[in-house]
Amino acid sequence: MTHIFRKFRFWLRLARAFWSTHKRVILFASFLGILIANFVPRLMQLVKRSQPVRIGLVGKYTFETLPSEILGRISQGLTEIAADGSITPGLASSWEVLNDGRRYRFFLKNDIFWHNKEEIVSENVNYNFTDVSIARIDKKTLEFELKESFSPFLTAVSKPIFYKGLLGSGEWQVQSIKRNGQVIERLVLKPVNSGKANLVYKFYPTQALLKTAYKLGEVDLAQELENIDDFQNWPDFKIRENVRFNQLAAIIFNTGDGILSQISTRQALAYALEKNWSNRAFGPISPQSWAYNPNLKRYDFDLEKARDLLKKGIGEEEVSKIKIELSVFPPLFTLAEEIVENWQALGLETEIKTVQVIPQEFQALLVIEDLPPDPDQYLLWHSTQPSNLSRFRSPQVDKLLEDGRKTLDPLKRREFYFDFQRFLVEDAPIVFLYHPNTYTIGSAIY
Repeated sequence: MTHIFRKFRFWLRLARAFWSTHKRVILFASFLGILIANFVPRLMQLVKRSQPVRIGLVGKYTFETLPSEILGRISQGLTEIAADGSITPGLASSWEVLNDGRRYRFFLKNDIFWHNKEEIVSENVNYNFTDVSIARIDKKTLEFELKESFSPFLTAVSKPIFYKGLLGSGEWQVQSIKRNGQVIERLVLKPVNSGKANLVYKFYPTQALLKTAYKLGEVDLAQELENIDDFQNWPDFKIRENVRFNQLAAIIFNTGDGILSQISTRQALAYALEKNWSNRAFGPISPQSWAYNPNLKRYDFDLEKARDLLKKGIGEEEVSKIKIELSVFPPLFTLAEEIVENWQALGLETEIKTVQVIPQEFQALLVIEDLPPDPDQYLLWHSTQPSNLSRFRSPQVDKLLEDGRKTLDPLKRREFYFDFQRFLVEDAPIVFLYHPNTYTIGSAIY
């Protein structure tokens, strides 16, 4: 026991002597260790934030055709569009609708500037609208005079405005551009205010090339991929799924075709589809929109009902003589095969025709189409419009579309578009399939 006590006293005296001689070094080392433990992770985060985020997208773009996501980062319009399609202030703090919707007066916000520090005033706000005159009342007030009432005009002026080139007013400004002719290959955006990393957009002609670029480390994020089947076992892999409610996959029927001119035949083809898709679409307006009608006819799979409707429209003895050609763009070929299989189960001879552009003549056309942010679909479905691909004619639908774009009261507009959707879905010049998914992949999702 005495031996142990002596040993303990020895080590204690040694420790005291060591502390007395090296206490400054020990205290400094301890302080430095605490400092490193607390601040190195933060420093690493700051370093990471300072690194540019490289974003890959598919497409060939010029200044005029850049994606709205990018344009919206660089600049603003007089108004902005909320997720439900409603209108909120942009560069304009407020507005007035005058003369029964033929005149729109906007009041610009104070203390707003272009990226070159010049103040945004009415003189440098320019929109190139057809049949619309612009009057600058004063430095912060401008008026648009229309030839007739047009209630979607507040949506039209949500388009971002640029002063010169891509000189805008948004939270990001263009730092550099790399082009090949008119096509933009690389676009670098820097934040107007510090605290964020630069965004480097790189554009690739195909989905396959974008995926390869991600695998090679050329981009940190690959956006708007249609599928990610070849990334299932990829290391350090994160994914964000995005349902594009502003788009829908649909089959457009040529209502001028002898076979497809009858509503019962078109309804039969709609009922014959099994519809095993997520994010099913039921109508022509986004389900996020303030004008969406949630009580539309659904055309759930019902093969017996489809057969009865087909016999009613064509006659039982004529069904076997019918041949339908489904035109399709290459990316939708697999979906077209599913549709053809369903229609063949109905007893119809069906074949697929691959196209590269929308054909002038077709029977049925499988497409993914963009939906306008405003519920106005006059250009798509009014019988006078060349862009009415279905050649659909309906006096009720024409009148509803005419009234919807002239009516200023949102509640009244909503009633018109509820009825428009109901009539269109009942007459079935188009079969609504689903809202497509896209995916963003990366080691981190920003």
